[in-house]
Order: sequence, then C-alpha cells, then structure tokens
Amino acid sequence: MKEFHITTLFIINLLSCCLQPQAWTAEDIELPQGEELRQEMLRLMESGALDDALRLAQKLYDGDSKNSGVAMGLAHIYALRNNYMQSARYFEDGLQRRQAEKIILSSEAKAFPHLELAMVYDDLGRQKYFSAELCLRILYHANQAWPCVVEATCLGSERSQTLVEVAQRVSQYYALAKVSKEVMEKHGESPEELARAFRERPPELTLPPDSVDEATKLEAKDSLIARRRAYDQRRH
Repeated sequence: MKEFHITTLFIINLLSCCLQPQAWTAEDIELPQGEELRQEMLRLMESGALDDALRLAQKLYDGDSKNSGVAMGLAHIYALRNNYMQSARYFEDGLQRRQAEKIILSSEAKAFPHLELAMVYDDLGRQKYFSAELCLRILYHANQAWPCVVEATCLGSERSQTLVEVAQRVSQYYALAKVSKEVMEKHGESPEELARAFRERPPELTLPPDSVDEATKLEAKDSLIARRRAYDQRRH
C-alpha cells in the first residue's frame, strides 16, 4: 500500500463544510459540536488510533448527508486500514457531494481527492485484479489530477513521480485487460506482475457506483496517454 499522510489539503477537504458560502439553517445549530468532532477525528488519526477514528468518522458521516469532507475523511481512514473497496466507495460519494457544494477551493485541494482515489483504486487492483473498468477509473482520476500534480508539481515531486508511474503501468493493464489468460500464457513475455494481475478474475469484485460515464472515462484515458507521452518527450 502507498503511504497516506495527514496533510493540510486533507484537513481542508475534511473541514470544507465550514467554508460553504451559504445561509445557516436550523440544522447548522450543531456546527460547533461537529467542528469539535472533526478535530477530534484528526487527532485520533494522527495518533494512529484508527479504530476510534473510524467510529467517530462513521458517526459524523451518518449525521451529515451533504458534506464532502466528512465522506472523504471516512474514505481516508479506510485507506489507512487497507480496506480499499470501502475507501473507494466513500471517496466516490465525497466527490459526488462536492459537485453539489458551492466551495471555492485551490487547484491543489481540487486535485487531491482525485489523486487519492486513483491511488486507492490502484491498491485495490493490486489486492484483487485490474479489470478494464477499474483501469478506466484509475486513468480518469489520474487525468483529473495530472495538471496540478505532475505539470505543476503542486503536491510535491514524490507524488508527481508516483502518479506518472501509475499512469504508465495502468495504461498497459488496460490494454491487456481484455486479453485472455491463455493468450498471455502462450506469449509468456509479460512480467510476472502483469501475469498475476490478469489471472482468473474472482467474481466478487464489484466496484462502487460512480457518476462518470464510460465515454468520459475513455476520453480521459486518451487525454492521459497524450499527456504522459508529452511528459516523456520533455524529459528526453
């Protein structure tokens, strides 16, 4: 699993409900208490008390049906616990919630959840297998994060290099995702990691719902491949 850190950007995502430029309603009376709970959740995460943090995050999520940061906080904890399917589920929910929010965010804060979701889906593929749909989701979210993370290196060189590596590797996985096991064994030229990735596919891998249609994902895949080629050309 890739290492996840508690960062300023993550805190911005988690506490984003406090930044929404909208009028308060009766439901907002509990906002100070909610803020206190979110700060406590961050403290628990930083101290490594993930079980306690998860219980508190679930309480916050169950009590708030709109805030994207709460959903992403829960997703982040599941990623730290190596439960990538649940992490992906809540990141997807968080991104859908964010579409309905009226929040002014920096390019870094916009890119961060796409970067994390691409990494979570990549870890899920390593844990299970890389289906064509899973590859498309990774490439879509990598493409969303690419301008900030790679071209502007706004989240640091280490994350930039990681995203480049994932984009290159998963592009190959997607190209092979529909190739049968027999063909791969016949040619025998694929690295062992690729062979392992495309062995018999277990039927239990069902990805969480997302709001991106296949045509958009395919367009993002082509865009990412072009961006990666341009990146390689600049380096050489």
